[in-house]
Amino acid sequence: METANLKELRSFSKKAVSLATAFAIVLNLSFGSFSTEVFAESADVEAAEAIAIEAEEQTEEVAPEADISDVASVEEISEAETTESELEEYHDWKGDLSYGDYYYTVDSSNNATITQYIGEDTAVTVPSTIQGYSVVVIGANAFKSNTTIESVTIPEGVTLLGNEAFNGCSKLSDVKLPSTLKTINNYAFLNCERLASVSLPANLESIGWQAFCQSGLKTISLPESLTFIGFEAFRNCSKLTSVTTFATGLGDTNTKLSWGLRYTTYGASSAFANCTALTSVSLTKYTTVIPDSAFSSCIALTSVTLPSSLESIHANAFNSCTALTKIVIPE
Repeated sequence: METANLKELRSFSKKAVSLATAFAIVLNLSFGSFSTEVFAESADVEAAEAIAIEAEEQTEEVAPEADISDVASVEEISEAETTESELEEYHDWKGDLSYGDYYYTVDSSNNATITQYIGEDTAVTVPSTIQGYSVVVIGANAFKSNTTIESVTIPEGVTLLGNEAFNGCSKLSDVKLPSTLKTINNYAFLNCERLASVSLPANLESIGWQAFCQSGLKTISLPESLTFIGFEAFRNCSKLTSVTTFATGLGDTNTKLSWGLRYTTYGASSAFANCTALTSVSLTKYTTVIPDSAFSSCIALTSVTLPSSLESIHANAFNSCTALTKIVIPE
C-alpha cells in the first residue's frame, strides 16, 4: 500500500526526467555533459524512491494491520482500568472521604453519611462509626444495584435511609433495621425481589414513594407511630399476603397517617395497588383517610379492618377488589 509521500515522489521523478529531456532537445544540446547531469539527477531520484519503498516495506512488517477484535478488547481493558480512578475522582469532586469499602461525608455535627459501598461481601454489617464519626445516614444510592449483597445490618444510631439506598439489590433477602430509624426514603428497597420480610422499627415515621415497590415482601407490620406512606410504597408486591399494625406507645392524639398522593381530583395513593396475593389488611388507629386507589386491584383481598379514627374513604380506594364481599366501617 503506497503512502501519499511515495506517490508524490514517483510523480516528481517522472516530471523531472521529462522536463530535463525536453529542455535538452529544445536547446539542441549534444548528448554530453548535460545529459549526464540529467541522468545523474534521475538516478538520485530513483535511489530516493527505492529507499522510500524499502522503508515502507519495513514499516508494514513491523506494524501489520491491527485485528479489530484486538482493538475492541484493548478498549474494554482501558475502560476497566479507568473505572476505579474515575470513581475516586468523582468522590474527590464531591468531597467524600474513604475508609475501607466505604465512601462517606461528615456534617457540621461530626456525623457521618455513608455515600457508597464498594465492597463485594455477601453479608454486610455497616459500621456504627467511621474513623471516630457516628454513622447516622445511609445515603442516596449507597448500595444501589449491588448484585452480590444478600444480607445487611444497619447499625443503631442510623435515622435515615436515603433515596434508592438499596434499589435493585437483586439478591438482598435479609435486612436488619435499627430501632433508631425514622425515615425510609423514596425507592429505598425498590426491586429487591428476594426481600421476603423486614421488621419495621417502632420509631419509624415515614415510608417514601415506592420504597418497597416490586419487592418480594410476604407480610408487613406497620408501626402505629407511622405518619406517612408514600405513593406506590408497596405497589406490585405480588407475594404480599397481609398488612397488619403494631402498637408502639409513641403516638399521641394529634398523630395522623398521611399518604403520598399523585394525580386525580383527590390524589391517587396506590400504596398497596396490585398486590394480587394480599388477603387481609389492618390499618393503624391514626388512619383518618383511605385515599384513591390505595388498594386498587388487590384481587385476593377478603378482609379489611378499619380503625375508629377513619373519616373518609375516597373513590376507587378498593377498586377491582373482586374478592372483597364485606367491609366493617366503624361508627
